[in-house]
Amino acid sequence: MIDCKKLFKINNIMLILALVVGLAETGESGSRSSDADRAVQLQTESNTVPPWQTDTDHDSLELAMNDAGEEDRQQLQELLAVLDEETEVATKTRMNNDYVPGMVTVLHGDQLEALGAYTVAEALAMVPGIQVARLSTGEPTLKVRGVAFPFNAGNVKVMLNSIALSRESSGINSSVLLTPLAQVDRIEVIRGPGSSIYGDFAMAGVVNIITKNSGSRLFGRGGDDLSRSGGGQYNYRDDTLDFGLGVNISAADDGENATDLGRNPDEERYTGVFNLDYKNFSFTAEGVRRRVEYRNRALSAGGPPPPSNTGLPYAFREEESWAMEGRQTIALGTSATLDAHLSYLKNRFEGNEPAFVFNGDRVETGLDLAWSPWHGHQVLFSVSYADSDIDEASQEGPPGIGTTVQVSGMDRNNFSLGLQDQVALNARFSITLGFRYDDYDDVGSLVTPRIAAVYRLGEHHVVKAQYAQGFRTPTFWELYETGRANENLDFEIMSTTELSYIYRRPGSVGRLTLYSSKIDDGIYQDPTDGFGNIIEIESKGVEVEWEQQLGEKFRWQANLSCNDTWDGRSSADGHEPAGIAAWLGNLAVFVQPAAKLMLTARWLHVGERYTPDGRVGGYDTVDLTVSRTDLWSEGLTLRLGVKNLLDDEIVYLTDRISGLVEDQFPGRTWWLQLSYDF
Repeated sequence: MIDCKKLFKINNIMLILALVVGLAETGESGSRSSDADRAVQLQTESNTVPPWQTDTDHDSLELAMNDAGEEDRQQLQELLAVLDEETEVATKTRMNNDYVPGMVTVLHGDQLEALGAYTVAEALAMVPGIQVARLSTGEPTLKVRGVAFPFNAGNVKVMLNSIALSRESSGINSSVLLTPLAQVDRIEVIRGPGSSIYGDFAMAGVVNIITKNSGSRLFGRGGDDLSRSGGGQYNYRDDTLDFGLGVNISAADDGENATDLGRNPDEERYTGVFNLDYKNFSFTAEGVRRRVEYRNRALSAGGPPPPSNTGLPYAFREEESWAMEGRQTIALGTSATLDAHLSYLKNRFEGNEPAFVFNGDRVETGLDLAWSPWHGHQVLFSVSYADSDIDEASQEGPPGIGTTVQVSGMDRNNFSLGLQDQVALNARFSITLGFRYDDYDDVGSLVTPRIAAVYRLGEHHVVKAQYAQGFRTPTFWELYETGRANENLDFEIMSTTELSYIYRRPGSVGRLTLYSSKIDDGIYQDPTDGFGNIIEIESKGVEVEWEQQLGEKFRWQANLSCNDTWDGRSSADGHEPAGIAAWLGNLAVFVQPAAKLMLTARWLHVGERYTPDGRVGGYDTVDLTVSRTDLWSEGLTLRLGVKNLLDDEIVYLTDRISGLVEDQFPGRTWWLQLSYDF
């Protein structure tokens, strides 16, 4: 097997060669500009918005297409399609994801459904460098770029329609990742720190789930693992009144797949979104709820129930999170907008294996001021204040480690101030400088920096570089371990450097990313001294992506990632992180033999994983899906598929303070889905 360190060096050489090729291409072109370059030049000469702004790119390219030849027109159409795929997740401004700092991946709901993916968590396994695992009780967790964390789905900030459903003090938000993809328009993912924009827990990454907000739909899905789900959405729009209204709901039970094998689970899961907008005002209410009952581990093994279950034969876990947000946008002349928001979040978590409960709420208010003082220059200024309350919280410690933690009536206040400055120095080169200041009354304060640059080497080549930090505050479980706040516990900070190269031509795009991350003050529990900032973690890696369109009927996407991680929490030789696969890979194939027929296949590879006793085997899953649109009636779609066709054994590894836990989940599953769009 190729060593990841060697691959890292090889890719450094490849990146240097790519830079040389790009510079050579730029030199050969001399004063001759392609139509794409002319389009960029058109918008550079305009007096509206920065060169990366989508509306100007779109209009300028359409103008350039009128004068282009057939071959150039094809290239411009491809670039136009790229610019239509935009994201606000990287900078809170509308920029195409290949031209924003950092690595942003956008997954589209219709493509994910065509591949047979069922939930958001399942879809995130398609993102380079993200290893998706599940706890024994079914909650998903993300291991990003070789590092696993026990809180907030892997120290990744997860948002539903740009609203966080988790809190820094609770440290739990996994159920939102089980949102059915039939409800989802797209998923925006930042790989790496995003705290300079999104603050706490945007440490290893950011996931923004955008639900469908146009059209109407009904859907239902079932599988031979006794899983079933259904729901629908309705959206109304009156352009004359500038008024919109939308409802998007679902209910699900994953059957045997709700927990690991042998638990006989009974699950209830709900996701709902309501949105209303009138002119420049919007209101959103959304929430998730999951309750699952299952055989406890002792009973599954033939033993008596543990004391924490008070003699009940079944254990349970319940998670409920819902939020409301009002947002008003005010235009300040032609060059600035002010965005004000007020949000309320309620969390309740409870379980009895081991026994725990968390109940509290959070109120936040803030302002975002976006100002473009001149063409090619955009400033984002943000200020916010949040008040988090813990009404009741308790946690039973693992057997032999720690004691029960119990607090109530605790309060945490947070003030934050952020500044981001994006400057286009010319049509090819832009830089982003930013920082965020956060002050927590129970932990202290810190400044999170970010510096990034994007450079168009030539017509087909883009290079991006970024240094950024992400952080998280101690959760309730860590800060109040003894029932009183630990004054010595500080923020956990991740520093990441990235260098990326993007190659794009009509019908194809490739991306190569090198990264290096380090944590010097990781929070970890010492059995004798309790929690402290006592560990170090280092991770380096390579991510390679390629997408190819061959004609009108065949397309494929592939990615491969490799990480080399040193984790101070691990007891393995060399401190390899437990449960982490060094190699991850994806291959997705789309074949459309007829206008209303789609055949897809997806292969997921998770390589060998480290354990304190050596490596254990990974797994490979192959999924096949057939989709038939406009079946019997326009808008009716039938999908039939099989997951894990070869019935490979899927075992997830979770490294806990009490030791490494192995959880096996069901294998091959057949499923059927009907949806009606109207």
